[in-house]
Amino acid sequence: MEVSFAREPLNLNPEVENEIRLLLKDHYESVYHEHTENYVNSLLSLVNYECRYQYLQSVIGNDSFRPESRIFVSGFSVGSEMIVARQFGFGKIYGAEVDLFLVNVCRKRLSQFPDMYPVHYDGNTLPYENEQFDVLVSGHIVEHTRVPELYLKECMRVIASGGYLFLEFPTRYHYKELHTLLPSFEWLPRLLRNGVLLTLSSRISPLNRQKKERFRCIVTTKLKQISMWQIRYLLMKNGYRPIVLNSNKAAPGIIRCVLQKRS
Repeated sequence: MEVSFAREPLNLNPEVENEIRLLLKDHYESVYHEHTENYVNSLLSLVNYECRYQYLQSVIGNDSFRPESRIFVSGFSVGSEMIVARQFGFGKIYGAEVDLFLVNVCRKRLSQFPDMYPVHYDGNTLPYENEQFDVLVSGHIVEHTRVPELYLKECMRVIASGGYLFLEFPTRYHYKELHTLLPSFEWLPRLLRNGVLLTLSSRISPLNRQKKERFRCIVTTKLKQISMWQIRYLLMKNGYRPIVLNSNKAAPGIIRCVLQKRS
C-alpha cells in the first residue's frame, strides 16, 4: 500500500507554549525533581507521536486521513497527540482524559486551534454516542485503566462500523516491566505476580529501598498485565471480533497494532 507522510505544518503560539511549560514544571517539580525538565519536554514534544500516525497511515492508507474523518484520542495528556492528528490531516479531533489538571492544561494549550474537543471523563464510560468515530488512537493507556475489559468495550462502542482502533501497550511477555525497568513477573497469573512483587518490596526483602519502592509501585498503581491474545479475548468476550490488520513490535516489549471493527 503506497502512502505519504506529508504533514500540515502548524504554528504553535510561543507565548502559550511557554505558559503551559511553566504550569507543568510547577506541577511536577515535587514528583520528578531534577528530572522535571526532561519530563515536561517529553509531554510537549510532537515528535514522540508522529511515528504512531505514520504507522497507522501505512496500515490503513490515506483515505481516513482527511478533514471529514472523526478521530478520538484516548488519554490526550497535554494535547500533543491531538496536535499531531491535526498535522496528519484530521479536522475535528476529540479526546478524553481522566486527570483534571491535564484537561485544563490541554484546553488552554489547544485554545489556539479550532475544532479541538478535549473532555474530562470518569475512566469508565466515554461521553460519546455509539459509532461516533472513524479512528480511535490509544497509546499506553489500556494498562493504566481500572478495568481493561470495560475500556476496550467502550473503545469499540464509539468506533463506527469499518472504523479503526490503534493500540500500543507494553506486553506482559517481556523480560522487563517497562514502567519500572525491573525484572518482569508480568507473565505470572495476577495473584501470584502480586504476591511476588509484595514480597520483594517487603521488609524481609534483601533489595535496596529504591528497588523495593519500584516493585511496590507496580502493585499500588494497579498496572494491568496485557498481551495481544488478551486484547482479542476481551473484545470477543463482549461480542466484538475485529479484524487484526497488523500487529508488530514498535520497540522491545512494546506491541503496536491496528484493528478494524467489522461492519
